[in-house]
Amino acid sequence: MLQYKDDAVSDAEYRQAALRIQIIAQRFDVPLIIRDRVDVALDLGAWLHVTRKSCPPEKLKDIRAEFDKKNLRQCVIGYSIDVENVNEGPYPQEADL
Repeated sequence: MLQYKDDAVSDAEYRQAALRIQIIAQRFDVPLIIRDRVDVALDLGAWLHVTRKSCPPEKLKDIRAEFDKKNLRQCVIGYSIDVENVNEGPYPQEADL
């Protein structure tokens, strides 16, 4: 698996880089995971890893529905909880996925 994250570039640059990375990943049959960018993951048909900062748990069902609308088997593959937020809930299992 290959995960792409870059917070230091514009949206256009991010999309362009993600597309180039996807082409390379597909060439080697490696799944691509997009970090914190639901829109890009949906556009590319890539897997998605989100953090609590970018996606509250109650939004996970909505994200899944968007992937289902596009008939994508890929969806959220990871959900990171930042240490400073560890005492905040609910967590994904409580979001009734």
